[in-house]
Amino acid sequence: MSSNVLFFGWNRSISGREKMSVEHFQAFGDYLNTQQRKGLSQGFEPILHDPHGGDLNGFFLDTR
Repeated sequence: MSSNVLFFGWNRSISGREKMSVEHFQAFGDYLNTQQRKGLSQGFEPILHDPHGGDLNGFFLDTR
């Protein structure tokens, strides 16, 4: 079991930049997949929150 994690959170997309946000989301997911294939990560999970009035609308949790 890992004793380290990487927590990368985000807020909502800025209006008009939704396409760029999706591209960044996919690129970061690809990066984490590469880290896992290299054996540098045990795995990761993207978590999406329902709207709740806060500024944390989702995060990636990566176990190292």
